[in-house]
Amino acid sequence: MVMTSKILIVDDTLFNRRIIRDILYKHVEGGIFFEADNGKIALEIMDRENIDLIILDLIMPVMDGFSFLRQIKADAQHKEIPVIVFSAADEIESIQKALEMGVYDYVTRPLSKEQTDIVLPLKVRNALKSHEQKKALIKVNEDLNREMELIRHLGCHDSLTGIYNRMFFDQELERINKDRERYSAISIMVIDLDGVKIVNDILGHTAGDRLIKSAAEIICKPFRKGDIIARLGGDEFGILLPGMDEETCNNKKRELLMALEAYNEDNPFITISMSIGSNTSINTSEDVYQIFHRADKKMYENKLNEKGHYHKKMADLFITTLLRNEAFEGKDALEEIDKMMERLRITKDEVKNILLANNINNLYQ
Repeated sequence: MVMTSKILIVDDTLFNRRIIRDILYKHVEGGIFFEADNGKIALEIMDRENIDLIILDLIMPVMDGFSFLRQIKADAQHKEIPVIVFSAADEIESIQKALEMGVYDYVTRPLSKEQTDIVLPLKVRNALKSHEQKKALIKVNEDLNREMELIRHLGCHDSLTGIYNRMFFDQELERINKDRERYSAISIMVIDLDGVKIVNDILGHTAGDRLIKSAAEIICKPFRKGDIIARLGGDEFGILLPGMDEETCNNKKRELLMALEAYNEDNPFITISMSIGSNTSINTSEDVYQIFHRADKKMYENKLNEKGHYHKKMADLFITTLLRNEAFEGKDALEEIDKMMERLRITKDEVKNILLANNINNLYQ
């Protein structure tokens, strides 16, 4: 497959442009040619086309070759395009200046037969080859940088939720602990989701994963961009809030609970319940791990206070939904309830109470 190369010839004399074009047409396979009679028009062409090589005259009206060179060398998109100066032999000082400005090579005019047949085509092919190699190298570097960035991202982010992972959270705890005196206040919040195991047991791990992802989205809503929100494992989350005082932390907790309530109203079938604990310290000499420990302890106290509430709520929800499904009747419904009783660890009396509370005919009578 022949590789196409876009070559821009910039010269104010039509005759010179046509000479160069005719020479290169014979010697450069796959060449596509563009012409401009000054630097301004050349820049306009470069904005439309991905030029691979420029043949440039230095002395032109409107915008001369030096002004054109300054513009393209200052442009990140164009600065790597090779430029071959095509100029008169008595302009050696100008050629020297152009070389100092970063042109690839030069050819003097008038062209001799050797320059026509050998020198100019060879210099053009070499310049195009060099440009292709440089573009390939840039692409390799860009691909490598993307891969490195992905590796860095995966190293500190949770693959399920996209928020930070436990390793990054621990690193930030250690970093802030070493620089504790910098922060007049530090707040930490620990959150544990209730009933994820129930959802996994009844609806499967895919539903459980969706619940964890939704919870992560809810948790992120009230907080600042610089706050460290991480999934610490399974169904537990941690939020590190450097510089946040207790009042602000409590306000953020209220905002989080409001976001949770709004989500549950929109998703009544599988609601999310969170046990939340937080702690704030303004003692700049206090170990940050003590703050985390107190927040974690409060989370567990909160969880113990609510123990059984979410479990019963989910049992109620799953059983009533099952029995209102026309596909389950009589013996089939009883068998499914028996299976669910085992998974939910509830008694037959508790099932009876759920049925009575929801005005469903008591299948166990």
